[in-house]
Amino acid sequence: QIFNRSALVDGVLYYDLQDKEGNVFKISKDGVTKSLIDEMTPIFLKSPSAKTKQSIQQEPNFDNPTALDDFIKLCRIQEEDKIVFVSHLVSFFLKGFPIPIQVLHGEQGSAKTTVSGAIKSLVDPEGENALSLPEKIDDLAIMLSKRDISNFDNIDEFRKETSQFLCKAVTGTQYIKRGLYTNDQEFSLTLQSKIILNGIDPSINQPDLLERSIFYELPRIDKTARMTDKKFDDLLEELRPSVIGSIFDTIQKAMMIVGDVDKELSGQSLPRMATFAIWGESISRVLGNKKYDIKK
Repeated sequence: QIFNRSALVDGVLYYDLQDKEGNVFKISKDGVTKSLIDEMTPIFLKSPSAKTKQSIQQEPNFDNPTALDDFIKLCRIQEEDKIVFVSHLVSFFLKGFPIPIQVLHGEQGSAKTTVSGAIKSLVDPEGENALSLPEKIDDLAIMLSKRDISNFDNIDEFRKETSQFLCKAVTGTQYIKRGLYTNDQEFSLTLQSKIILNGIDPSINQPDLLERSIFYELPRIDKTARMTDKKFDDLLEELRPSVIGSIFDTIQKAMMIVGDVDKELSGQSLPRMATFAIWGESISRVLGNKKYDIKK
């Protein structure tokens, strides 16, 4: 099996920095360690922009306990969304189960493109962290297959066909297509995609897609609080190593309790993406939040 940025094998999460040295971080219940790619490491497909500096992930820093809070403030996530947003963000680094689409919306001037690009750069940086949603399903399938997470910019409506395919891609699907200029040869893409969408008012009126999405409204930025793109990027680059380090630590601690949380919530009224809910609750608890009373 070939992976993009991250892989989960035998209970160990591997994260490829895609640097020239071949550094990979391994996260398990036993801790977080750094090693070089070798014959025992999963095979990673390099980013389409792997030869660019922007696709190399910064090495994590584990010495800033407020990094996640600082990132939330930088992205201006509203107070009522913070717990879910952080759990969602950390889950984007995980593998092996469906993760809801993250939808960032708000009026013009709320920095949706900037924030969604910042999230993409934390999980799977590229030379271009914002993409246009293609019209053809073939093109969409290929784009999703080549990225650990895809960020589609300025979405204002969906065709039904696109909505249905996004549902399949997030949940997990095998996309089969006949080879170009052939009548009998097929190729297939196995997808379980992580997706970010942003737009002023995303017109998601398909029930299945709504059940696979979490919405975050970004408030309009007051004129006195605006900053240049360069200043935002500089702040993000300074913060990014510490945020990644905090996320890796959080995942390691969540791995230690997720089995117990799963047993605790067994038989409860869980949402459609039940595994995500169990991991989200585990992540929330290790970050110091109270247990969520699902009966409420």
